[in-house]
Amino acid sequence: MKYFYFYIYIFLQAAVFLIFTSCTFWENHVPEESLEIQLPQWPPADLQKENYPPLSRWLIKIESTGLRNESQSFSFFTNEKSFTLNIEKNVPAAITARPVTISGGKESTFFKAAGMIYPERKIYLTWEGGFLAEIMQRLMQSRRETGLTDAHIKDFLASFNWKKAQDMIDAKITKALAEESGTFYNPWLTDASEIPAKISFGHFKTEDLNNKNCMTLNTDFFEEKILSSFVLENNFIAEKNKVLIKKDVLNLFYSPQDYGIILEGSSEKNLSVRPCNLPIYLEETTTYEKTSGIYNSGNINDYSSVLQRQSAPESK
Repeated sequence: MKYFYFYIYIFLQAAVFLIFTSCTFWENHVPEESLEIQLPQWPPADLQKENYPPLSRWLIKIESTGLRNESQSFSFFTNEKSFTLNIEKNVPAAITARPVTISGGKESTFFKAAGMIYPERKIYLTWEGGFLAEIMQRLMQSRRETGLTDAHIKDFLASFNWKKAQDMIDAKITKALAEESGTFYNPWLTDASEIPAKISFGHFKTEDLNNKNCMTLNTDFFEEKILSSFVLENNFIAEKNKVLIKKDVLNLFYSPQDYGIILEGSSEKNLSVRPCNLPIYLEETTTYEKTSGIYNSGNINDYSSVLQRQSAPESK
């Protein structure tokens, strides 16, 4: 009988050990997904293909809530057409790719980023997706700065319907390109500075994605071609000879002659047009970790853009 109790004791000890080790395994085992992410074509295959500056490299930025409750925020450069990213499965992530181009022998960050939000989309970085992906990146960065845990950030991001918002942006752009109204839709001309706060406090409405306080200008008075920082608008400019700007703020465009053009005003009769330098890419460090072509983690200082006005007479 004494051996019977001994064996029961050994059995219970083994059972407790197995339960503990299995729980530890599942706690530490984070399911991952390997994404083969495709970058946009450069130069874009539109009617202004010959007017784009040459590409130096892509600046890739990734913000997510990380693996095993560790915040993940990193950037790297690539000249490839795609890259592989290992990411925690079904955990929100915002991925952007900004073209760093060559203008006047220097690197410039004039053009807006392409992007996507995971897990809603998993393969292609699109120009349509860049705006909302940057909004999510800003939100994750600001939440980390306030000291929120990754678990709270995940819950916060899940409270907003990112897919619906992106579908709305896609539909607005598609409609603008298909219609003969002569008015384009540019998500970067929304009140972008207010959208993160509205999402944070649950005050976001579909109307916040509208282009407010904007006007359409005829480009016939320009002596040369101009390019918008939002790549999808450039085909529209070539076809319609029209461009969308926000009233009473600086609107920067690109001249194929390698300088910037600022448009500012409240109407066509009250419009200032002047040349300027293009935004310069200022790089401080370029460290990143690369393993067998798969980007896992890293750190790179953010870029900064410098817009310097040149002294030149204004034309109205």
